[in-house]
Amino acid sequence: MELKTDEQIKKLNTFGVDAKARNFAEIRSIEDLKQARTELEANRGQIDGYRTLVATMDSQITALQAQMDLLAGGSKEWQTLNTQMQELITQRDAMQTGIAEFDQNEALLLQNEVAYEEGKKALDAKWAELATLKKTYDSGMADYLSLIHISEPTRH
Repeated sequence: MELKTDEQIKKLNTFGVDAKARNFAEIRSIEDLKQARTELEANRGQIDGYRTLVATMDSQITALQAQMDLLAGGSKEWQTLNTQMQELITQRDAMQTGIAEFDQNEALLLQNEVAYEEGKKALDAKWAELATLKKTYDSGMADYLSLIHISEPTRH
């Protein structure tokens, strides 16, 4: 698996749109897909911790806003609370961005896993079909059927 940042993806889209992926993972094998799942699961605990922290920060932001509403706008206390609130908002927004990227990566990984399973089933079905054809050919049935189909039109 190869991880890239700011990757040009024009060559990968059908319409030739000049686009860039902020984060790009090139998966070349089922092992790469399994590795991506393992790495994602290893980060799940940290992301869940961020989700809890964001909820706590939202409560703190609401409490600071309520305190600010009781104070005269522009006072020293109001400015101190406003600074604290802006810092919390900045931290919360950064965490929410990371959480959103994690969720998006998980959705894309799930799509790739589903596509792999569907492709594997289709390929297994084709291999089974080929095995049946090979068995028919090896038994001589194919030659017999061919002679019947060739001679049938000449009887009329």
